[in-house]
Amino acid sequence: MIMKNKPGFTFQLDHIGADGKLISSEMIHNLMPTVAVDYVLNAAFRGGTAYSNYYMSLYTANRTPVDADTMTLLLADCVEETTYTTTSTNRLLITLPAPSSGVITPSATVFPFTGAATVRGAFITTNITRGNNGGLLISAVLFASAKTMAAGESLSIPSTFTLADTL
Repeated sequence: MIMKNKPGFTFQLDHIGADGKLISSEMIHNLMPTVAVDYVLNAAFRGGTAYSNYYMSLYTANRTPVDADTMTLLLADCVEETTYTTTSTNRLLITLPAPSSGVITPSATVFPFTGAATVRGAFITTNITRGNNGGLLISAVLFASAKTMAAGESLSIPSTFTLADTL
């Protein structure tokens, strides 16, 4: 059997205007870098340490993620976007439900913007602190088109993680 999709996350990007109306939407499959694939295999089959929390953030550079990426490499090339609202300097927590039929579908991660920004990509990591290049890079994606955000607008990113050939 040949899988249509590589294991990893698929992001549904919804750009929501300040009036609550949908400005644009796109679906894109991410890259799960080698360090993330090795982590999943090690945690699942070799008793390796498993992380319990995962965080999503955004970046501004027009850079396509590659298999060899780590948090250090990604953030060296990509400026992490920080104009979205949170109560602290933390990246946004992804709430992961139990898997079903080889798929995990978390609730949407919503980034409400307090100022103007151009966002070109997103990533998932085990590190909570914005701007910190430690932790494990779980996924990264360059959007098909840049998202030009204004104050009051938001990006809603429902994501799906699959090890099955279902998407």
